[in-house]
Amino acid sequence: MRKTILRGVLLALVCCALLVSLVGCGEGYYDPIKSSSLERTKVFETQEHEVAYELVRYVFMAHIDEFDGGDRSLWAGENASTLWQTAWDKILPELLELYATFDICKTWGIDPYGDAIDNTVEQYIKADIDGGYVSGQYIEGLGSVDAYKEALAKTYSTDAVRRLYYRYSACLAALYSYVVENGAEGKVSVTDDQLLSYLAGDDYAHINRVYIPFINQPGDNFQEKRQSAYDVVSRLRSKLLLASSYDEMVRTAFINSYSTDGAMVDYDQAEYGLWLGKYTTDSAYNRQLYDVIFSIKPGEISDIIETSTGFYVVYGMEKDTTCLDIPRLKEMVRNLYVEEGYNKQIFDQIATLKGQITYGDIYDELTGLRLVEGT
Repeated sequence: MRKTILRGVLLALVCCALLVSLVGCGEGYYDPIKSSSLERTKVFETQEHEVAYELVRYVFMAHIDEFDGGDRSLWAGENASTLWQTAWDKILPELLELYATFDICKTWGIDPYGDAIDNTVEQYIKADIDGGYVSGQYIEGLGSVDAYKEALAKTYSTDAVRRLYYRYSACLAALYSYVVENGAEGKVSVTDDQLLSYLAGDDYAHINRVYIPFINQPGDNFQEKRQSAYDVVSRLRSKLLLASSYDEMVRTAFINSYSTDGAMVDYDQAEYGLWLGKYTTDSAYNRQLYDVIFSIKPGEISDIIETSTGFYVVYGMEKDTTCLDIPRLKEMVRNLYVEEGYNKQIFDQIATLKGQITYGDIYDELTGLRLVEGT
């Protein structure tokens, strides 16, 4: 998610008059696209935040198949009110997580509405439209503001929602950078006793896994890509089942997996696996995968788990403290411990915000059917 504007000399101002009214004047960036009156309508507020209809609808529509299984007629059926309450209970924490993250950023000295975050948001919006690199990642632009607006409409989103999610992502990245940089330099105080206590508890999982993403490029057939990824993960799971030792699993399966950033895993990760914290993992994985990660026993191999980005097979590993004897692993666990700290703060803040909610008039009129129809 991203941001933008155009500033400068008189020539730039003259050029701006020739551009679409959506293009602002400030370093090649794009001005925000105004949402409709309905989209801006307040659904609820907390002490410091307002949540608008456009965000509620976007999150609801992103999860709608989980609620109705693809049968939209259920929202007009006899159980529509119960279905809506189930949906609301699901999406409310996700809505609040955005603003809880902004609140926690402030406690760590990161301004979620400061120039640094603003600039990142603007860069992403510009890349959405024009294409380009942002934070080392190339984004293939849509080519025009009209195409950008069409893409938003197809996902039941708006420019304001897109920018909000880019702000959220930028804040999470800033928090993580703070942990990695300051944690590694010792500015965040963590003792060996704290790490030993953490590793002796139940707030983390030690697993290895095979992950094969859907590598889908524009113009690709998604179902073909999905089937191809499924075939690969099936073969790798078979190798795990047939392996006579853990070393064989590493050589034949785990080393052929991918990281969540789309790169092939390195040998360290293939050999030692992953240490995943409950709070960090909860926000990064879907519920089915999360439940498997935190319930699988050492030596067990899970079934294939499909997520929105690819297929996983999880392998349970022993939980012990030997990782602290290897400096690079100790540093990784240390950073996880600190990262878990701020993620727990986010979850605690979600609970705090829940207690502050005051609903707007439109909330009483909201139904799943209204959100489906966009009315």
